Amino acid sequence: MSLRVKKAFLVLNAFLLGCSGVAVQKGGLAVADRYAGGEGESVVVVANSRDRDSVAIAEHYLARRGIPGKNLILIDAPEEEVVHWTTFVDRIYNPLLLALVNEGWIDAVPSRLKDIEGRIRVAIAGHSIKYLVLCRGIPLKIYHDGGRLRKEGQKRLAEQFKTNRASVDAELSLIARSESPINGWVPNPLFNKPHVSEVQRNAVVRVARLDGPSFADALNLVDRALAAEGSGLIGRAYVDLGGVHPSGDRWLQNAAESVRQLGIDLELHEARGTFGKTARFDAPALYFGWYANDINGPFLNPGFRFPPGAVAIHIHSFSAATMRSADKRWCGGFVARGAAATVGNVWEPYLQHTHRPDLLLSKLAAGAELGEAAYYSLNALSWQAVLVGDPLYRPFKVSLEAQIERLELVPPRLRQYAVIRKMRALQAEGRGREGLVLGEASIRANPGPALALVLADYYLEADRRRDAVRVLRTFERVEHFVSDDWVPVQEIAERLVGLKNPAAAVKIYGNLIESPDMPREIRKECLAAGSRTAKLAGEIRLALEWSTQRP
Repeated sequence: MSLRVKKAFLVLNAFLLGCSGVAVQKGGLAVADRYAGGEGESVVVVANSRDRDSVAIAEHYLARRGIPGKNLILIDAPEEEVVHWTTFVDRIYNPLLLALVNEGWIDAVPSRLKDIEGRIRVAIAGHSIKYLVLCRGIPLKIYHDGGRLRKEGQKRLAEQFKTNRASVDAELSLIARSESPINGWVPNPLFNKPHVSEVQRNAVVRVARLDGPSFADALNLVDRALAAEGSGLIGRAYVDLGGVHPSGDRWLQNAAESVRQLGIDLELHEARGTFGKTARFDAPALYFGWYANDINGPFLNPGFRFPPGAVAIHIHSFSAATMRSADKRWCGGFVARGAAATVGNVWEPYLQHTHRPDLLLSKLAAGAELGEAAYYSLNALSWQAVLVGDPLYRPFKVSLEAQIERLELVPPRLRQYAVIRKMRALQAEGRGREGLVLGEASIRANPGPALALVLADYYLEADRRRDAVRVLRTFERVEHFVSDDWVPVQEIAERLVGLKNPAAAVKIYGNLIESPDMPREIRKECLAAGSRTAKLAGEIRLALEWSTQRP
């Protein structure tokens, strides 16, 4: 804190903090020491002192990320998800602002005056907050207040933006500004800027939240991000097109192209509607899609879980309308099913003011932290967006080479996806033969259906049909399949039929159909396909049995 600010602050400190209802740990960083020390030194964590779980989540995050205890701020906030403007200002904004100033996170001179919205007036010189992390228990969004729609501010707003509904997070992004309007949205100076100036960065506090339908879900956001940072993000990517506006589809097409450049196995859904319950959806490390009201499709299959560190985004106007439900809207459901990161909207933002998935992914792929990528991809503040997840999370912190070198540390069922990515990288370098050797060695050691399908494609492109059949027939000897295997193994059986090997396909269908807990829709497809295949193989009795068996 500058000498000028410190002297003025000391005069007012006792009076202001006496009215704030806030508890803090002493010793925030001075502006001159901005971002000094480890990755968590400049992360400020905020919890609700009324909510024991909120405080426990904060303490867990501090411990796992090595964030100093002095960076924790407790505020006496409401426990509801939605609050009115007066409550937000009096119970969240003002107490938090005073705590941030008191601890030197914001270099400012406070006064006893308030602006027209009731916010304490401050003269701000800058801030030293890398990320402000709100823990489950801090309210999520703010109701519209028609009495705060000032006539003098209406001229700048299009009709659809004449509202002060907002996410709590989006309003707190402007807490280090001397004064900001609450009606409509404010341009984000960090949007799509490869290089950010000191002035631009000082105008924004990047906010994230650790939140979810349950206490355990919020803790898992931290743990699964750290697990993925240890091994690197591993899995497939799923991009769902066919939404309601061409611009959104262009964003998603751009995201798909980034996935291809990364060499990650990609499933592109171009039909109207979302991925169906019977779609292939194994190991979704990356998911970008739209446009449905509530989480649906393969996400609702029994036992579905994201792999560690997964980033999942569904573009929808109300995707984060609540974080308390695992089945309503999208963000809460993603977190409940193990995603480490998502973004969404609490009220209607209009498409142009949502996070752009292509920009977010491109920044992450370049090695950026989640918090940096989220604000790079969003053009509007004081509006509807939220970032859910650890802002320090770096999905691509570990290089592909490092993943391959320590493959034994990766869960066995996920290893095949790292191998596929390495095979594609080698092929791009003109070293496809080395990739085939790697793939063959991997499938012998740890058979995986995703890898078998890719290897078969490689062999078929090289006109080596016999090798393709050999690799696919590996799964005749596999008797037990987990949920991620159900659809890709069915694809293997279908490939074998196309390659004139229906008898081998029948053996695979036989074991697949015996899988416990298979969803009714997938079992129905397996039985129908298995019956057709058995008939082709001359096994008429089996064909009849499968055709009449109830799914």
